[in-house]
Amino acid sequence: MYLFSPSLQCAGLGLICPGAGLIATGKTSGLILGILFYLASVTLANMVMSMMGLFFMGAYLWLVSLIGAGVLADNNPPLYTWLIIAFLAAIYVIKTIAGSKKIYKKHLAEREQNEAVYDKLVEEYMHNLTEADLPQDRELSEDAVKASRFFFDMTLNRSVGDFSNYDTADQILLSALRYSLDYLGYGMATMQCFCTPNFHGYLKKAQEFVIDSLTVPRICGYWKMEELWGNFRWNPDPIKHHNIMFSGWSGILPILFTGNTGDDKYEKENALKFHPFKNSDKWYGYNNRQIAESIAAQWDSLESNLIPCEPAMVFPWCNGWGINTVLAYDRIHGTNYVEKAYPKLEKRLTEDWTNPNGKLAVVKNARLGTICSSMDNDFNLSSSFAVSRIFNAFDPALAQKEYILGKNDTFEIRDGDVRSKVGSWETLGDIGNFKKGPGNALGTGAVAAQEMGERDFAEQLLKKADETMERVDDPHCYYFKNASVTSNA
Repeated sequence: MYLFSPSLQCAGLGLICPGAGLIATGKTSGLILGILFYLASVTLANMVMSMMGLFFMGAYLWLVSLIGAGVLADNNPPLYTWLIIAFLAAIYVIKTIAGSKKIYKKHLAEREQNEAVYDKLVEEYMHNLTEADLPQDRELSEDAVKASRFFFDMTLNRSVGDFSNYDTADQILLSALRYSLDYLGYGMATMQCFCTPNFHGYLKKAQEFVIDSLTVPRICGYWKMEELWGNFRWNPDPIKHHNIMFSGWSGILPILFTGNTGDDKYEKENALKFHPFKNSDKWYGYNNRQIAESIAAQWDSLESNLIPCEPAMVFPWCNGWGINTVLAYDRIHGTNYVEKAYPKLEKRLTEDWTNPNGKLAVVKNARLGTICSSMDNDFNLSSSFAVSRIFNAFDPALAQKEYILGKNDTFEIRDGDVRSKVGSWETLGDIGNFKKGPGNALGTGAVAAQEMGERDFAEQLLKKADETMERVDDPHCYYFKNASVTSNA
């Protein structure tokens, strides 16, 4: 005589590990579904939690498996199912502990290796530095002029929201349309600031297309669901709460536009009306001041000081864009939000978001303080080079360290040829379209090298791009056929 019904017994066993309740039913369907739920929870759930901020993904799967166990159960759990459940639970615990130890040991070994060569790497870096050109000497090269054609082809003669020929693999991760727009915007703002300050006309119009397109539902509408599933909040406003991947990454563009052109279009009240719904006219209005103040306010209100992007997930490079957004606003308006906030932000970055290997973590969970899953090479190299080029505006020492270590981890020069240390060129991933190819590695590396003063190395990477990828057929335009919009930009 059992005290509890079969449904309650199976559901109770289901609390031991994901899928256990389904396995406890002893049915073939239960065994298959239970193992699938178990595998999904320990692999897919961790990846989704890391990349999309779906913090409760594992809990959702677990709950569904508990309910399924209660529905399927019609007999007491057979003894062999207890053994299967015990085995899977032990595997899960051992795998988690061993995985953490493996990552920790790997970081310690990397730190030891870095410390052994760091002084030499710094010496080489200092030897390779090239002074920036004086303003009167800055000219676009022939390739740069051709590259500007790519920017204009992607932005002009289009209505706001026309994203034909853009990458559309997903709208949450790094191949989302907003990142293509961001990098197009960064490229044009940089060109205008450093090389063509008097070129307004259609360069200005192209930047307005990028900025205004950020407000359409296809671009900013993703956040309402991320906020709901990750924070249990219904707030479709894409700027206000814990969304630095939008408020920082994209919020800098209208502020740079104002600083470069002198046009106060985005300074005006409700200049940007973000529409998160396809079938509703509801909008959330912002201008440059409101974007900057929203970011600065979150630095003060968050215990971590750093702002999450995917719910609860904090990426230092994303926060670098947020800092630069406010820094650009400070420069225009004479405010000092970054000056006041950076000491505590720097303390957090140094003490909480630096790995044992001495480099900033790609991502950590603000709720748990741990990395949910190890990042692959594509994200690691993107993070090091992103931090170096983004942080150089406000923390050049940290930017230099990340650049030197990132370069050493990613590339080597042998017999005058640049080679990849993280896999063959054709097997690297382009995070802008989730396809194979070296576009991301070479593009982000070249931008970082240029920003950090290693102009010759940037040229070597661009030369390698021509060797490993195919340019578009048009001789008047410079971009690569299979590289993502983000990597090309």
